[in-house]
Amino acid sequence: MPRKSQREPLLDAAEQLVLDEGVAALTLNGLARVAGVSKGGLLYHFESKAALVAAMVERVAARFAEAQDRHVSKSGDAVRAYVDATFPKGRPARSREDRLGASLLAAYLNDPELLAPLRERYEGWQERLEASGDPVAATIVRLAVDGLWLADLFGLAPPQGKLRKQVLGRLREGSQ
Repeated sequence: MPRKSQREPLLDAAEQLVLDEGVAALTLNGLARVAGVSKGGLLYHFESKAALVAAMVERVAARFAEAQDRHVSKSGDAVRAYVDATFPKGRPARSREDRLGASLLAAYLNDPELLAPLRERYEGWQERLEASGDPVAATIVRLAVDGLWLADLFGLAPPQGKLRKQVLGRLREGSQ
């Protein structure tokens, strides 16, 4: 198995490449160039572009899962944790994390099978939310949070100012 210490800088470089130049620039040759490694060295860690994108998505999903866990440990409320992990207080809409997530989702449009690991993560998150109390209310909150995230991401008339604060406050109330 490749050493994690070598994979992480490559994943960092891949993320930066996507953010700087867009998902279309994410090629093995492009990543080798910006990371300063040979294509062979890159292939040692990621056998294909699909494997690279899968590793990037898994890392984004793992970060989100960790954020949820941190928020659950603080509040004890899985629904509120889902909202807070998606919309941390003080983080602007269209943050680095959001732009990266959207870019990686766009890459998956070319190969829907690559979404399987993300689907599995979502199933686990959904189970946690359902177990937290009222499963219908928790599911409504999750779907609303995901919709707000997409509205922010694509500029689809996301609520602003006072209305946004009120919407997030209501979502944080969750299934209570």
